[in-house]
Amino acid sequence: MDGGQAINVKYRITFSGLNESMFAYTRANRSIMDIIVGVLAIALAFLQFYVSGLNSLGFGLLAIGFFILFRGYVFVASFLLYRRYRDIYKENFEVTIDEEGIHAKTGTLDATRSWEGYQMVIESDKSFIFVYAKMGFFAIPKEALNSQTEKELRGLIRNKIANFRSLVS
Repeated sequence: MDGGQAINVKYRITFSGLNESMFAYTRANRSIMDIIVGVLAIALAFLQFYVSGLNSLGFGLLAIGFFILFRGYVFVASFLLYRRYRDIYKENFEVTIDEEGIHAKTGTLDATRSWEGYQMVIESDKSFIFVYAKMGFFAIPKEALNSQTEKELRGLIRNKIANFRSLVS
């Protein structure tokens, strides 16, 4: 970005885009506790099967373990979030990114947040995820950016945000 020129992006949030962003967020913030609890639930399921044979408790523990390990809860959370804010997600987002921060606007939303308001930015294969609170973030899909704009945005993020994580494969 040269001379303080703003980056302007227009897009619409889709369920698949929201779900991908939430998966990337949880991947970047996954704790060892998630893994331990998932593995423990699976181990308890197999112990239950060994001791009592096939039963509903064992299958329930097995399901919980896989649900945690493979982040099935993210899909459920994405679905609930998308349903809750479906009216906003149907609108076109107009986002302006400049040296001061990020301004997002729809027909019903008009919000500005300075760069200091972001805890981290996560880059996934499909989006840039701007995190402002625990489970509080918004994403800009890369499909809304051309290659030059994507490069400029990445450079601006690196200049403004100390905690930048790339999950690009």
